[in-house]
Amino acid sequence: MKELETPKVTVLMSLYNEERSVAHAIQSILAQTYTDFEFLIIDDGSTDGSKAVVDSFDDPRIRLVSRPNKGLTPSLNEGIGLAHGAYIARQDADDVSMPTRLEREVALLDRRRLPLSSPIRMTSPLQRLSRISSGMALW
Repeated sequence: MKELETPKVTVLMSLYNEERSVAHAIQSILAQTYTDFEFLIIDDGSTDGSKAVVDSFDDPRIRLVSRPNKGLTPSLNEGIGLAHGAYIARQDADDVSMPTRLEREVALLDRRRLPLSSPIRMTSPLQRLSRISSGMALW
């Protein structure tokens, strides 16, 4: 898949056996009014047809990483490390986002001029995830 320019937002989804719902989740992100994003999907060792559903989408913003099952938190931490965006928006594989979700969240973060990086040195994946949950990313 062709590399995109550096996006402002990385939409991060961890996927494990969500064949029935993941198409709707993906469609809701691809239909966003805000388009400066990459969609990073970590397939956490799905054993159903989840990966095939993701592969059925032909959109250069989708980046699929498949690997053996490690669980949600390791998947999200791996995704954070692979993200190209200045902001990270979380999307679950069984959720549907409203079309203006990213547009509204980016506008809010840009207005508030939140820091894009933390001065705290992170020494473990748990600290990394807690930095994300403390308002450094979009949810």
